[in-house]
Amino acid sequence: MQDYGSWLWLIVDAGFVVLLGAALAYAMMHWRTRTRADKAAGDRATRELYGSSQPERSPPIQPSLSADGEERPTEDAIAQRALGGTRGDASLPPAPMTEQRAKKTPNS
Repeated sequence: MQDYGSWLWLIVDAGFVVLLGAALAYAMMHWRTRTRADKAAGDRATRELYGSSQPERSPPIQPSLSADGEERPTEDAIAQRALGGTRGDASLPPAPMTEQRAKKTPNS
């Protein structure tokens, strides 16, 4: 009984490489043989699909205004105001220290 396994992988691998190369060569030859009419039809279809070459600019986003004409605060601004600003409020008590942070904090 002969063992064909050692040759089988070579045949399969080489076959796939040859098949891929043949497919690429065919595609390149087919692409190069496009006539001017084919290219013009492709360009025309692209223009129809995408419209004009210059995209329309959307108007700039206007801030949301309240009834009195002032800009409405964002959710972040509302939360910062409730928590005492970006750095916190001195009148607020300090945040509780977690157990892990207490272990890492050196005693002076």
